[in-house]
Amino acid sequence: MADACWILTMDTFKNLFGIKKEQVRKTCVLLPLLSRDIMKQFGVQELSRGKIYSSGNSAHFTLIRTGVGPALAGDAVLYLGDTACRNIILFGSCGLVAAVKDIGVGSLLSPAICYAADSFTMLLQGDSRPWDLYCPDEDLHGQFLKFGGTDNVKNATCLSIGSLKMEDELLPLFELKEIRALDMECASVFAAAAHTRLRAVALLYVTDIIGEKPFHAELSRADETVLTSSIRNAIHILCEFIKTKLTRNKNV
Repeated sequence: MADACWILTMDTFKNLFGIKKEQVRKTCVLLPLLSRDIMKQFGVQELSRGKIYSSGNSAHFTLIRTGVGPALAGDAVLYLGDTACRNIILFGSCGLVAAVKDIGVGSLLSPAICYAADSFTMLLQGDSRPWDLYCPDEDLHGQFLKFGGTDNVKNATCLSIGSLKMEDELLPLFELKEIRALDMECASVFAAAAHTRLRAVALLYVTDIIGEKPFHAELSRADETVLTSSIRNAIHILCEFIKTKLTRNKNV
């Protein structure tokens, strides 16, 4: 009986996220992967580990490491719908369908549209149904692009894909649909945010280019330098955006 009572009264959110839901701030930054160096650049010294997610607070937002994949990221947003969180920012990596002028490894992209092809089995079966598409919060996305500036952050059409292996064979279809970037979590985050009536936006940094600089290949020293600098710049933009636009303005 004691065990049953404990199960009924335990804090599910804290067990999953490592912090109590009352500790969650109005803006949450979600990262599929998070190194200690990046964590400190965000102003978070330590993360509290939960069963699935790890979380920590800076002065202005909650930082959450979700793990890689659409289900983990989407579920995180659904759980955050029951907290004080109102703004979701996905910060992660992406690959380019092809290099274009002024966009390559290290470029920062904020998707205005994200198609969903995040089911591995549907891709494997060659399902030909049109992909659903999901969008960030229009107002939040517009604010962020204006704040980041077009020299720093590019608008883009993205596809969340459920297989890295199948990217190459689907390349002609990506080009036909004018898809610029591929990630794994963006569509699920946008979909879950709309479902929970939260505002969401994404900032993605380019780490690879299909057919030219594959995700599994080592980056050149020059590309590593550019990528490191780009991530640092992206974190600075995000922190300043949250502090000046999402923290001081009580209406957002």
